[in-house]
Amino acid sequence: MERTLNKLLNDMAGYNMQRTVKNISCYKNAISYCQGTNKGTICFLTDNEGSTADTVSLQSRILELVACVIFNQYNLATWDLTQSKLKDYEKKFAGLIFPYICAFYRGMSAIAFLRQSRSNNKQALKIAKICLKKLKKGHKKCHRQEGKCILCHQLQLLEAEWFAIHNKSDKAEELYKLACSNAANTQVYHEYGLACERYGEFLLKRGNEEDGLELIRKSYQLYNKWGSLPKCKLLKEKFPRLNEKNLLAVISI
Repeated sequence: MERTLNKLLNDMAGYNMQRTVKNISCYKNAISYCQGTNKGTICFLTDNEGSTADTVSLQSRILELVACVIFNQYNLATWDLTQSKLKDYEKKFAGLIFPYICAFYRGMSAIAFLRQSRSNNKQALKIAKICLKKLKKGHKKCHRQEGKCILCHQLQLLEAEWFAIHNKSDKAEELYKLACSNAANTQVYHEYGLACERYGEFLLKRGNEEDGLELIRKSYQLYNKWGSLPKCKLLKEKFPRLNEKNLLAVISI
């Protein structure tokens, strides 16, 4: 029995070491992709053997989903694949803040899919509603720093996107402003950049080019501060008029 127990302990130590190595590799691949040093696809866990409900696999899925949202990588295959692999995420990380963060990016991806497909996709609408409900629940119970919920900007941005696709522009603009204001207090640069990007694009579509481009420029600076040159390149390609401005001129961020 002692020999068996020792073997079991050694096997467990080996398993934990392998899982740690996989986890580190996953995060390194995600960072490399965002920084542009990895030219591969959005797939951060190369060894996908085992259950998709494994903790490392689920972490990889959420990182891939974040990258999809930031880099606007929305096509039906990627969207369906990513969503289907996140079913066990909330159960696995129950009691932590991660399920709420997951809900934010799931909701953003669902609404982006609706916006780009221009169709009334029932599955996407359902996921967006579920994620909004989840974030509202998290907003009520989350830890507050200096009286502010650390999920405020995520909820407000997701709500703004929801109202925008339903053509409720005044409400959407109000929430975009709040999302940018609250994101500025978090120092989570990629989410602040995302809020400015989405608000800027919203204003551009409404014909407000001056304010819209200023927000896109701020978004560019935030992504640059975050260290993602590929995202900055995407913004310049998507908004050619950015090249007419001094992109790194001082803006309070």
